[in-house]
Amino acid sequence: MQTLDGEVVSTEGRRLASLRVPPQFAMLEYNWAAPSSQQSKPSLVQQERMRSCLKIFVGDLLQGITLQLRLDKDEVDGTPDGRDITAGAKLSPDLSTLQLSVRGVDCNLPMASVRWVRPPADESSGLLWFLPNDRHTMVVLRLAGGRFVRFRFQQKDQAAYFGTCMRFLMKASISESR
Repeated sequence: MQTLDGEVVSTEGRRLASLRVPPQFAMLEYNWAAPSSQQSKPSLVQQERMRSCLKIFVGDLLQGITLQLRLDKDEVDGTPDGRDITAGAKLSPDLSTLQLSVRGVDCNLPMASVRWVRPPADESSGLLWFLPNDRHTMVVLRLAGGRFVRFRFQQKDQAAYFGTCMRFLMKASISESR
């Protein structure tokens, strides 16, 4: 993946699209923000909806999508509030690695290194790395070693869809590595 004129394109030269949310996602009864221990056992209908959404998600990520990578103010010189940069995200064919690409620089994140996927936590200190109205468009991946990757989406449902499906993929990679 590479960036040309501010757009992310695949190595084949195809422009990457934003994440599309399938209509059946709205009928999914799953709260990706809640801990696993608080999730109820899904019905067979809900399991089929999960499979359907995940199949579409994986297909889109195998092709690659464009999203915003959120950088903290400590990571960007001269910007007191941090910054979002356009990035490409693509899954490896074996679904074991999420490849991020920004301005020709690639970073591979093994799915097995993802510890949790959630929206940003409420900050009681008042020091936020995002604007309060952006909270529902953000997804945080906590990685091994205490590192984080933060993504920002254009729409709330895109963040929920990405967070939900990444959480399912993370759980699958954990169970496969055991």
